[in-house]
Amino acid sequence: MTNVPRQHHYVPQVLLAGFTLDGTRTGRLHVVDLVRGSTYASTPEGTGAERDYNTIEVEGIDPFLIETELLAKQIEGPASNAFARIRGGGLPNEDERDRLLAFIAMQALRTPNRRDAYDAFMTQTFRLMVSVLTESDELFEAEKSRHPEELGDLTVAGHTNP
Repeated sequence: MTNVPRQHHYVPQVLLAGFTLDGTRTGRLHVVDLVRGSTYASTPEGTGAERDYNTIEVEGIDPFLIETELLAKQIEGPASNAFARIRGGGLPNEDERDRLLAFIAMQALRTPNRRDAYDAFMTQTFRLMVSVLTESDELFEAEKSRHPEELGDLTVAGHTNP
């Protein structure tokens, strides 16, 4: 694959550019790192990003689909027009407002803290499901009969295959 983005921003460059004096992705901005307790100068290109942050591993799917198609073409790219209009003192038109709302919704979900919270929620949910499904022989066997391909040979302490 050529020209594949590897630095994936969880704080988009189009948003960070608004914090520079010249409003560009290469302009200077000052970063406050609350975790490390430090400040430093950077650019939108070099801030709020992690290598391969949005890469997915699904067989038959482009691993960079989220970055190149969803974010670049459907969310960030279209929202950049709304940002430009607002920075110029105008109001976004109806389509730009819709794109801006999609941008805001995506931004609320894509940060490392939100991803960690989602992962913790899913882990807790799956553990609870396993706990409930294995608390009695009847529930366990009923679930095995509903999903024989996935659970047919599975045994859990206290449960045996007939």
